[in-house]
This record gives sequence, C-alpha cells and structure tokens, in this order.
Amino acid sequence: MPRTPTTPAQISGHRFLVRRVEHALVRADARMLHDPLRTRGRAVAAGAALLVLVLAGTVILGLIRPRDGAADADLLLVRDTGALHVRIDDRVHPVANLASARLVLGQPAEAVRVGPDALAGIAAGHPVGIPAAPDIAAGDPASAPPSVGVCEEAAPGLHEPVLVRSTVVRMGELPAGGASALVTDGEATWLVHDGRRARIDVGDPVLSRALGLAAAPVRPVGAHLLAAIPERGPVTVPHVPGQGDPSGFPAPFDVVGTVVAVGQRRVVVRDDGAVDVAPVVADVLAAGGGVRTATEVELAGIPVAAGIDAGGLPGEIPDWAPAEGWLCVDADAETTTVTHGRAPHDVVPYPGADGTGPGVDGFSSPLRSTTAVDTGGGVHLVSAGGARHLVENRGALAALGYPSTVAVPWRVLAAFREGPELTKTAALAAI
Repeated sequence: MPRTPTTPAQISGHRFLVRRVEHALVRADARMLHDPLRTRGRAVAAGAALLVLVLAGTVILGLIRPRDGAADADLLLVRDTGALHVRIDDRVHPVANLASARLVLGQPAEAVRVGPDALAGIAAGHPVGIPAAPDIAAGDPASAPPSVGVCEEAAPGLHEPVLVRSTVVRMGELPAGGASALVTDGEATWLVHDGRRARIDVGDPVLSRALGLAAAPVRPVGAHLLAAIPERGPVTVPHVPGQGDPSGFPAPFDVVGTVVAVGQRRVVVRDDGAVDVAPVVADVLAAGGGVRTATEVELAGIPVAAGIDAGGLPGEIPDWAPAEGWLCVDADAETTTVTHGRAPHDVVPYPGADGTGPGVDGFSSPLRSTTAVDTGGGVHLVSAGGARHLVENRGALAALGYPSTVAVPWRVLAAFREGPELTKTAALAAI
C-alpha cells in the first residue's frame, strides 16, 4: 500500500518535542515557558559568522598589504628589486648574496620579504659580502654526487702528434672501471692498472716482453689526471729471497727462484716450498733461468710456500687503452676507477679554458646546484659551475644551510677551479 506522506504539522511537532527534551535534559524543566537555548544557538551562529568574516578579511589584507618585517628581521629581501639586506648591529647593509648573509649571521636565516619603502626608517650601511660566493639553496640543499673525477681527451691535430686536447672535471656516480693504460707526462712513463699508477721502465727488455710493451700505445697525460691516480711503488722484477741457492728439494724444485710449469699452472721455488704465481710474474722470473716442467704428483711432495712480492706487475698482460679518446679517473672516499671512452656530458666551460694547455677546461655534473663535500682536510662547497670554495669550518657550513657532506679525495677535487674562501671575515668585507 502507498506510504502516507509526512505533513508540515508533524515535522513542526517533532521539532517542538525535540526542543522540550533538550530543555528537560539541560535545564531540568520541560515546560518551555522561555526558550534560552534557541537564543544561545543564534548567538553561537552569529559569532561563528563574524569570526569567518574577520579571518577572511585578515587573509585578504595580508595578501594585499603584507606586514613588512623590517623592524625586527635580520635578513631582508626587497620585493621589487630582489636586493638582499643583512642587519649588522643597528644598520641594514646591502649584501652580495645569500651565502654572504648567512655567514654574517652565523645561521641559515630565511629572508623576510619587504616593500621598497620598508627600509626608509632604518639606518643604512655600506654593501658587504663575497661577490663570487656560490648560489645556495634557500631550503634543503641537494646531496652531492658520491664521486669526483678528472677526464682528458687525447687526439692528434693537423700535422701534430697525439696531445691532450681537453681536460674536464666532473661529479657523478662512481663508474665501473678497470681500464689499463701506459701514460707519459713527458718526464716518466706510468703503468696505470687496477686504479693505481706505477713508474715503469719501458726500456727494460724483461718487463717489456712480459707485458707486451712494444705493442702497447703510450698516451700523453696531464698533471691533473695523473695526480688523481694514487701512486704505488715502481714496477720491478720480483725478488725471490735466496734466488739461485739450493732449496733442498728434489729436481726440478732444487734451486730457489726456478719457475716450474705444472700443467697450466706456474710455480716458483722458494727455500721453504713452492708458490703459484701469475703468468706475467712467471714470464719475468723465467727470463733469468727458463721454465722447467713437473707433474702434479711431483708438486704434491713440495710444501706450499708464502707468496712473493709481484713488484707491481699485473697478473696478466693488460688490455691496453688506446692512445686517443677520453680517459677518466673517478674516485670516492675508498675506490678509484679508470675508464676509457666515456666522454663527460653537459660540460660547463671554465673561464679561461686553454685546450692543450695545462689548465682545466670545464665541469660536468648531473646536478645544477651547489653541493657540500669533505676531503678529510677541510669542507668545501662545489658550485653549479664547478668552482670549489673552502668553507671556514663545520659551523660555517651549517650556517650556510648544509648540515651534511659527501667524502671525496682531495687529490681529485684539487683539479676543480678554485673560488674564494667562505668565511665570516670575508663576508663582512666592504664591496
């Protein structure tokens, strides 16, 4: 059957009964001779409406005429001009940049935006700051890439030999390395292998034959890339103590220093046994006395001796990098890698780039912002343009807004273009 609709009289009666129940609960009186609850409700509604109007007016006024904070702010940014001013004692000084202002204040202060007329009633001071200080983030800074590197491109010119044509420093992820190369700085020849460099005498016939140096390309190298590679002792013929003395073992293990081929293995005899050696080491040692042969059964009767110093020799003949193209050395706090053929991307040219000269020509990084690094001997900011700025101390670095750093080796960072030091004294200097 159809539902009977509710009439207006029923709705009004229901509301009246609800109000009587409210009166009975709140005032312990259901007679409703007066209705103060309705008056109270109207007052609350009127107050809420008034509050909303006041808040809306405040917001609108703040947008139209924001309050100038010049009266008590330490760092001011003029809206129309973008000029920064820093408060020093009772005067407001124009300051070159945010980095200088924060060094002066000793904290990562945020600038208060003010109108052009806000400075009219404040005593003005002379301009201060470090004009060439790096741009720094007003908010949280980006973390520095984990490694720094130096890259060189070598190429021949018209009627010229192969020369270093360009040198670029970079920041980024540490690449997987493993390249080996023979390089020369004009004074010495270096064997670059396993992320290290060692002087080598390419005229030594024993070393030359064992390493195939006659066919190895020798590429020129600049001072910055060479310094970025950790140095170890020069490559030498391995020394076997007591070489040539009787060992006391049966032949062919009867002479100390003898190289014995056992199948595909090579062992060298010591006074207390025999030890496996790498192919290149075996070839170098065999130059003095040849190679003798033995079986696994004969070797089984010889004690295993301690290893010998390989004299900086690689275990096998390296796959030499060509004399031309890009060669890069990248390093983080623990590892150094050498790669060939990977050109830096998005290079920012350095002022005064000299190409074949001794200077560095540019900077490459996936970031376009200033980052903080620690070399163990000091903390630095590296700008988006690749300039390194020594920071006075950790306190000054925190004042600049950089609470953390990434560890990198100084031997690589030293190749970056040097910018002015970031100190409070320099920031207070008049400009």
